Amino acid sequence: MNHWLRTIGAWFEARLCFRESLWPMLTHPIPKSSAGPMGWWYVFGSASLTLLLVQIITGIGLALVWRTVTCGPIRWRCRNSRSAAYASIH
Repeated sequence: MNHWLRTIGAWFEARLCFRESLWPMLTHPIPKSSAGPMGWWYVFGSASLTLLLVQIITGIGLALVWRTVTCGPIRWRCRNSRSAAYASIH
């Protein structure tokens, strides 16, 4: 089992270089005043900022590729139907 994990880890490392990109973040020292239980606020604050940035970037990307759905030549039938709300995900 341990051999398989090392093999998979080496495969990912060869292709994605995780150690170069993740190691500085994992060893980054936090401020002394935040050490201890308050250090978790420092960690979760940066994690929530990262998630917010990902949400903003994906929202902009989605807004750039979004297109409205038309239901054919008679649009008034489509606008009043419930299926029109879900037409873009089919």
